Amino acid sequence: RADGEVRNVGKKHDLAYEDIEWLLAAAPKVLIIAIGWDGVTRPDKRIKDIDTCQVHILKTDAARRLYNELKKAGTRVAIHYHSTC
Repeated sequence: RADGEVRNVGKKHDLAYEDIEWLLAAAPKVLIIAIGWDGVTRPDKRIKDIDTCQVHILKTDAARRLYNELKKAGTRVAIHYHSTC
């Protein structure tokens, strides 16, 4: 989360809005959704429509790079990280 809280979640390929609500509770400026190395995770349409912060849906490597860049710049950023597939 943007406040530094971390938690592990089960791996699945359908990402529901409810799965990322806890990330939004910390009011990030940017939310990054990592959809796996091959891009197989399917985010709920409601995630794409979030208007309280910028949303980036990227393959895992690009998501990791953007997260590190934003974090280094001091941006309030949160990431849902799908580490496989």
